[in-house]
Amino acid sequence: MHKRVTVIGLSGQSIFIGVDRFPRIGETVSSTDVLIECGGKGFNQAITLARFGVDTAFISVVGDDEYGRECRKVMADAGVKTHFVQKPYGTSFAVIHRDKRGDNVVTVYKGVSGFITAADIENARELIVKSDFLLLQLELPIETVYAAVDIAEKHGVQAILNPAPAAQLNDDLLRRFCLITPNEIEARVLLKYDEDKELSPSELAREFFKKGIHRFIITMGNKGALVGENGTATMIHAIEVEAVDTTGAGDVFNGALTAMLAKGYCLLDAAKFAVNASAISVTKKGVFDSIPTFEITEKNYVEPFCEKFKIDL
Repeated sequence: MHKRVTVIGLSGQSIFIGVDRFPRIGETVSSTDVLIECGGKGFNQAITLARFGVDTAFISVVGDDEYGRECRKVMADAGVKTHFVQKPYGTSFAVIHRDKRGDNVVTVYKGVSGFITAADIENARELIVKSDFLLLQLELPIETVYAAVDIAEKHGVQAILNPAPAAQLNDDLLRRFCLITPNEIEARVLLKYDEDKELSPSELAREFFKKGIHRFIITMGNKGALVGENGTATMIHAIEVEAVDTTGAGDVFNGALTAMLAKGYCLLDAAKFAVNASAISVTKKGVFDSIPTFEITEKNYVEPFCEKFKIDL
């Protein structure tokens, strides 16, 4: 029997603007295409979980506007159980510039998402309590993260943190999660290193193990993902694809990863499946329509090359 996952995260509207190259300061460039859809890290992760056939619940906040109503509708159509808090502020909005190589730069207006409170999370506690896994990000105020983890711990719910956007966090908070999933930049921020400091996969793994964080996955874009578990690290090399748009690839990875854990897969096998799902997602424009189902991912699954190494502390 599949387990339930509750996601707490941002809901909003996203506008994707295609350009041949990113504009320089003071420069105007013409767009090649435009796409508007609902999104947000938590939103995308919940949709991914639903498409993987997992019993999914989503806790979020929206404004009393057309964008908020569209977010509600899309999530309902996906079959996700929802608890939307509505507040008198604008729904969150993101502008994504995507170049012809598939790379992107993103600007987010947090809007109403900055006003969700610990009390709002408490009011939705039943969804968390009835779950087996809780998936969180950092697009909402940090007090909501603490409130959610408090509830999860009291009721034996396994909490997973995707620490994005990058932020420095207390090590004690990080150790309360059964798993954290930063990308390379977020990992350096958590380790309090300069973002430009070069660290090998083994060095990154060693630093997290030294902090007492025993399970983590560091996503590394087109290099793959580094899985750390109980003193051993495994580098899962990326699946080679023709990337069209990398936006949301991390969200798809986290949603697929959590889905496979909920289905009973071990951490390494769940991560390999998530690497495949993420690779499929970057072959299409936008995020929503690029999120694959479990069936599509399974059908197109490619066994990635893996390198395992013991970390000396």
